Amino acid sequence: MKCDVADIPKAEMHIHLEGAIRRDTYAELRKRDDPSFSWSSVPWYDDNYRFHDLGHFLDTAFVPVIRGLEDYKRIASELFEDLVAQNVVYAEVSLASSRIPIDEIADVVGSAKHDVCADSQLQVGILVGLFRSKSPEFAIRCVEKAAASKRFGVVGVDLLDHETACKAADFTEAFSLARAEGLGLRAHAGEGAGPESVWDAILSLDVSRVAHGVRAIEDPKLVDYLRETGITLDLCPTSNARVNIVDSIYAHPVRRFFDMGLKVTVSSDDPLIFNSDITSELELLQGVFGFTPAELLQLTKNAIDGAFLSPEKRRSVKKRLEKFLERKERC
Repeated sequence: MKCDVADIPKAEMHIHLEGAIRRDTYAELRKRDDPSFSWSSVPWYDDNYRFHDLGHFLDTAFVPVIRGLEDYKRIASELFEDLVAQNVVYAEVSLASSRIPIDEIADVVGSAKHDVCADSQLQVGILVGLFRSKSPEFAIRCVEKAAASKRFGVVGVDLLDHETACKAADFTEAFSLARAEGLGLRAHAGEGAGPESVWDAILSLDVSRVAHGVRAIEDPKLVDYLRETGITLDLCPTSNARVNIVDSIYAHPVRRFFDMGLKVTVSSDDPLIFNSDITSELELLQGVFGFTPAELLQLTKNAIDGAFLSPEKRRSVKKRLEKFLERKERC
């Protein structure tokens, strides 16, 4: 019996809330400040548009449209509705704000999660983003807010921003505090910079997951290390192609990483910008890289294994996967 991508239980492990606004909602929010807003003024609205590099993406892609907590709750609620509709069983959503207190955002996102997910199979964890472009002291304050927000569903921290802004090692104290508070550790690396940024993140911060990490393919020793340690790469193929990290989608190393035995997950990153979602990413893997339904399901298993979940919640999600396998004799 064949398994359709829509049927497969999915995990969305690398998605930014501020980059996951529905496009019609984004247009509505933009028009509050600019009534003449038109999609014709937004280059990335064209799916063929490619940013020059990560710096160009970070500098031009995001026009602030979120005014306050009501906007955050709406955006989170709509995202969770979209994830439920795609048969997502677990998601970790990154929050990033230097203006609105992160604990207040986590509160309303947690409320949206309760409202939308209470009767669904979707479980959600929140990651608090730490900006490389801000000071290490600011990161420590954010970690303190994150630790105080675990009751809202905060499960980890996530180092963001361009890797060339500063070294990951500058945030050792913030990550040590997060570890002591029982939070999961992830860092963006190997996207805007090469394998050295991945080495810096994993050796300096002791992260168990790397967001992107796509350029690890350039260093065979790093690939071996990632395989031996089981560090998970949260990959985003469409994002990497559109941000010009790889020459084309066909050059993306996701297939090679998977075949070499690395722990990889696949996610959408910023659906607003890239017009992508977890379903279309898996369909891309199937159509371009020949992933079988069983291999796509393995990506979900990898995600649950690497997720910042308590043992009890991990067992709960895994039971859902087992029930799926019981229904489908073969994938």
